[in-house]
Amino acid sequence: MHRVALGAPVGKFTALRSAIGLYVLYCWVDLARVYGLRWFEPGFPRGFGLLPDQALSSPWILIWQSAGLLGAALLPFGKTARAGALLAWLWLLHLVGGSHYFYEIQFDYVGWMLIGLALLGDSDRLEKLALWVMGISYSTAGAMKLFSAVWMKGDSIRALLPAGRIEGLDLPIQVATASVALVQLAALPLIASRRTARWGWLLLTVMQVSLLSLFKIEWITIPMLLFHWLAFRREWIPGRAREAAP
Repeated sequence: MHRVALGAPVGKFTALRSAIGLYVLYCWVDLARVYGLRWFEPGFPRGFGLLPDQALSSPWILIWQSAGLLGAALLPFGKTARAGALLAWLWLLHLVGGSHYFYEIQFDYVGWMLIGLALLGDSDRLEKLALWVMGISYSTAGAMKLFSAVWMKGDSIRALLPAGRIEGLDLPIQVATASVALVQLAALPLIASRRTARWGWLLLTVMQVSLLSLFKIEWITIPMLLFHWLAFRREWIPGRAREAAP
């Protein structure tokens, strides 16, 4: 019987896979509640046509639906986790491949995690890859914000931040926007260095938790925090680095 302890790989990945499975199940239930079990029929919002129409019609709909449910159920268990991650990813591909959800950033991060778990399993390489993806994606987002007039004027934040919370901020909205952009821009340089990687991860995580508390974008923030969890290195816990040394 494996011991589950703070920072131990079996504990972290089992809990993380379970959380991802619950998120996939939540998405499945939410979509089924709104559009019914037979998606991609009249009334479902279509979007980017990545998949052919044949893949979006009966009986394929029910096949992909079953894959999503089965994948979410298999993810928490070590022996079936890879198969569960693959099935859940196939369901996600079917969902975004023919609908407006293709443009939803949270599914990008869920997809990254499912592919990584399917191909690499619970491994040190997966943590390192996730950390680099974090650095690259955040720095790219920060650079885009700094060169976006809509973001730098504060219009984007005003659209996402409830009015009551805007009034509670002491900083001008433009300063808040620029601060977020600069923190994101610094992500890759911080993460690229072993000395500063943990502090870069912590800074980005604090920023993401702050966004969760301020904005009504939890459907985006929660999967991103799960990705942060995946990228966390147990060697950053005081004492763990010495234990890992030969």
